[in-house]
Amino acid sequence: MEIMKIMKLLRRNALRFGGWIAACGLLGMPTISRCVAQALPTAKKSMDISVFGGYENANPVYGEPAPARNDGEGFGFNITRYFMKLPVAPSLEGRVNLTNGAYVKERTYLTGLQVQGNLFRYLHPYANFLIGTGTIHFNIHPTGYLGDNSIVESYGGGMDIDLVHHFQAKVDFQYQSWTLGHNVSFAPTILLIGVNYRIPFRDYSKQSDFR
Repeated sequence: MEIMKIMKLLRRNALRFGGWIAACGLLGMPTISRCVAQALPTAKKSMDISVFGGYENANPVYGEPAPARNDGEGFGFNITRYFMKLPVAPSLEGRVNLTNGAYVKERTYLTGLQVQGNLFRYLHPYANFLIGTGTIHFNIHPTGYLGDNSIVESYGGGMDIDLVHHFQAKVDFQYQSWTLGHNVSFAPTILLIGVNYRIPFRDYSKQSDFR
C-alpha cells in the first residue's frame, strides 16, 4: 500500500512538471527556464565559494615617512555557510597581500573568520579577523638589514556590492599589527578596491538560477 501511494505521488508530480513544460512550449522557448523554475521548490542557498582580487594601498610604509605609501594587489577566497535562522553568514577566509614600493616590499599570508550580513538585498557588509605570517624585504639596506618576518594580525571589514550575476564590487579596509625584530611594532592600514565573484553551491534550484 505504501509503495502504491509513493508511485501515485511521483506520477502526480511528474504530470505537474510535464504540464509546466508543455505550457512553456506553447508560450515560446524564451520562457521555458522561468516556467521550469516555478515547477521546482524554492529555498535559500546553503553555501557558496567566492574569490576576489583588486588594487590595494598600504599606509604607512615601514621605515619611511608617514605619507609614504605602497601600491600592490590583494586576492583571496571565502567559503561561506548560510544558516536560515542566523542573521549573518560566517565564512572561512584566506587572503594574500602584496605591496611594493621604492623602499620596501611587504607580503602577508592570512586566514581567519569573516561574518557577513545583508542590507537592501544588494549591499553585503562584513567584518573579519585574520592571522598569519608577514615578510618584509628592504630594497635599500645600507646596514645589512635585508628583511624580517612577523606574525601578523589583521582586523577589518568592508562591503560587497552586487553588480551583475555573481559579480560584486568590493571595498575592504584592514588594520594590521606586525612585531618585527628587536620588538619593533608596525601597524599599516590596507585599503583594497576590487571585484568579488561568487560561485554558488545549492541543494535545490530556484527561479533566479534560470534567468
